Amino acid sequence: MSTRRPSSSVLPPVIARRVFVALALFGILALEASAVAGVILKQPIPATGIDRLVLRNRVGRIRITPTTTTTAPAVKVRVRCRNGSSGFSLFGLFRWGARSCTQVPHGLKVVAIRQGSSLHLGLVNADGVTPRHVRADWTLVLPPRFEARIHDGVGNVQITGLRGGIVLHVGVGAVTLKRDRTRLLKVHDGVGTIDVDHFELPAVAGLVHLHSGVGNVVLRLAPVSFLPHGRIDVQTGVGHIAVQGLPCRLARLRARAGVGHVKTSVLPAGFHLPFAYGPGHAPPTGFHLHGGMVGETLSGGGGPGLDVRLASGTGSISIGFNCTKREAPATIAPHASRH
Repeated sequence: MSTRRPSSSVLPPVIARRVFVALALFGILALEASAVAGVILKQPIPATGIDRLVLRNRVGRIRITPTTTTTAPAVKVRVRCRNGSSGFSLFGLFRWGARSCTQVPHGLKVVAIRQGSSLHLGLVNADGVTPRHVRADWTLVLPPRFEARIHDGVGNVQITGLRGGIVLHVGVGAVTLKRDRTRLLKVHDGVGTIDVDHFELPAVAGLVHLHSGVGNVVLRLAPVSFLPHGRIDVQTGVGHIAVQGLPCRLARLRARAGVGHVKTSVLPAGFHLPFAYGPGHAPPTGFHLHGGMVGETLSGGGGPGLDVRLASGTGSISIGFNCTKREAPATIAPHASRH
């Protein structure tokens, strides 16, 4: 009985396919680098007669820290290609995918244009044009007295320890502020969270405006020994709001959640509840207890201090008060009169 051997006409194609697959795994699917090696630009910042810095950036992170006794005002920019390669190649001979930026443009430099007491920073190429397909990560060391006005298309923004004022316009990206004390704080963020930590309210009337289209907003106030005046306005279209450290004495507080609830563990004196409750009825949920219903509102205050407005389209609002010993929270009586 003869032994049947595999046909020679079948083996070569199988081996060829396996070799081809091995080569493909080794070379065909070798991904290109996602970004070309970047460049770092450094430049000192003139501080004489300057109290405001204006920066416009398309894509990239922005970080601002205050100067100390051992540091001088300076700017450092790390520039990299954005979308430098999207595809794969076969032994460097054939390429698939689009390449919007193959290398960092030559002749890049930081331009600083002075307009009165303001300094405008930007990035241009050798032709004096703002590069389009690059990512620029800015690190700024500024005197604390400086006011910062930032316009960033896509990227996170982090600022620490400024006193002169902060105005931010961010398209997409998280905003983080720490230990700032200023009369003017305005943040408009299209998509992204806003986190303000240990913010010290000014002794004179100031404005705090935090607005996120989609994202949570957190504001933590530092304790102050005086009764602050001014206005706090916090809004988000989709997201939760948390405000901590509000003084009990407020000129007015209005908190509204379109779809969600308003929560506070302490109800200071002078607040008006939306409806009365009597024997056999539970206290209004969402004000001094947890829980809620669609479209909750809370208003009250009556002191000579802050005007606070909190509004969330979809999400809850959490309020934390910092009451002094002289300011006792309101007590919820078993019977409340209707307002």
